Amino acid sequence: GGADMMGDASVVVPDIEEWDKKTKLNFEREMLGLYVSDHPLSGMASVLAGLRDMSIAELQEKASGMADRTQLRVAGMVTSVDRRISKSGNPWAIVSIEDLESSLECLFFGKAYEKCAQDLRVDEIVQILGMPDVRDESVSLRAQDLQVVDVSSEDSRPVEIYLAPNQLDMHRMNHLSHIVATFPGLSPLVLKVCKQDGSIVEIECGDKFRVKRDTSLFAEIKSQFGVQAIREKPRRQLNDTAPNFRG
Repeated sequence: GGADMMGDASVVVPDIEEWDKKTKLNFEREMLGLYVSDHPLSGMASVLAGLRDMSIAELQEKASGMADRTQLRVAGMVTSVDRRISKSGNPWAIVSIEDLESSLECLFFGKAYEKCAQDLRVDEIVQILGMPDVRDESVSLRAQDLQVVDVSSEDSRPVEIYLAPNQLDMHRMNHLSHIVATFPGLSPLVLKVCKQDGSIVEIECGDKFRVKRDTSLFAEIKSQFGVQAIREKPRRQLNDTAPNFRG
């Protein structure tokens, strides 16, 4: 039978190097139309929030009620660039961007296209200024300007805040949340609760609370929780470096 034909043959599985995150996510997007294992913008919620007037989902929900020629900013990652030529011979482009919630088509015409053409690249994280356009219940953005956001130089080491158990009251936590919101960045926020027996309990805050390492942030935290709350200094050469705009 079939088993006899195989005899003692064995199947050798080649040792293939695991794909990096970007390659894996690109394959997921191409094959399934969505990301499964992760999202390319994972950990950047606070950065995007600091770059935009509203999320893409909020824009899609509110656009129909906005006044004509309303200008606003959105932010996200470029997922496709479709360059075209109009009947009159002028170049233009349809650029799709997405954030952690939804996606949006941004239309670049005339001077806006000429100004931004070289920065229209897939996988770039961008901030786009434009005017919403609602047609047949479909929302797009007529772009006026684009800035590429460079986060590669940001110091993304975790920010650790040392607290006593009695400092975890609602009033102080609300104040900490307000402080964090004014310093959006890539660094994870970790609360280290120092118990009386000398042990330390770590509380990892979510992506929503990621921050930018900054001396002003540290000063705010020390003012609220005491100088012992921050036990390290930011790297000087990396202060005030992100997010940066290229172009």
